[in-house]
Amino acid sequence: MDDLENIDKVYNRVSDLILSAQSYLTKTINTSMVVLYWHIGKTIQENEIKNNRAEYGKETVRKLAENLQREYGKGYSYSNLTRMITLYNNFPEESILNTVLTKLSWSHLIEIIKQKEELKREFYITMCINEGWSVRELS
Repeated sequence: MDDLENIDKVYNRVSDLILSAQSYLTKTINTSMVVLYWHIGKTIQENEIKNNRAEYGKETVRKLAENLQREYGKGYSYSNLTRMITLYNNFPEESILNTVLTKLSWSHLIEIIKQKEELKREFYITMCINEGWSVRELS
């Protein structure tokens, strides 16, 4: 075996390792984001229930978004925080979060929570997980 063939084999093995690690990291980061966003939605929702005033709740979320954006960036905008609340409201059971929702990306979940009917949400979740539907197919 000449050096060129050996280099190609090593390159292919190393390339496979890199791609595998990248895929693992992407899935791990996505899972962490979904879990974090669900918990943020839960925390905000529980605070709104305690105060039991819709207008107060909206204003609280707006101010919270401003503070979070200053500290952590645009991912914590008012619209994103309301999506997190909607995610929690649509899927309040933590067991669903751990068994189903972490298999989907945040982008998938944004599209799914737009559905008002639970049956439609369940259908789209099933299709995304079992059939590998992309976000574009959901839109």
